[in-house]
Amino acid sequence: MIEVLEKNHVETIPVEKIGFIYSQQTARKEVSDFLKWVLTDGQKFNHAEGFLNLDKQDLAEQTNQLAEKFLSSK
Repeated sequence: MIEVLEKNHVETIPVEKIGFIYSQQTARKEVSDFLKWVLTDGQKFNHAEGFLNLDKQDLAEQTNQLAEKFLSSK
């Protein structure tokens, strides 16, 4: 079912994205490192835990946003 939801839009099954928000003024390297892990190695645990993997476009956008936000906070 998870793979079907990743590849198709099924109106009767709600799918939501989960996000993280953190302050750039108090950004810590540990937080950034964890979020990077979620977007890379952490993706392999999603199906076992009942989560969908991000599609390639969303994954690239999130990775870029994280890099830009962390770099701009330094």
